[in-house]
Amino acid sequence: MRVMDYRQGNEVSPEDIVADNADVNVEVTGKWSHSTVVTGFLGLDYLFFGKIVLFSPDPVNLNDEMV
Repeated sequence: MRVMDYRQGNEVSPEDIVADNADVNVEVTGKWSHSTVVTGFLGLDYLFFGKIVLFSPDPVNLNDEMV
């Protein structure tokens, strides 16, 4: 799975996302966890297949855990 920062055209690793936002409590549980809300608070704009998401090692339906 690749997560791109489309503003800079760089591939972004999950570690980079967490490290860049260490002051924000991001829970990486292997599920899509409130992805659009969390990325909105973090001020990140990551695109993955046209959706703004956080990295997940286990792809599941994005709508499963939306708030």
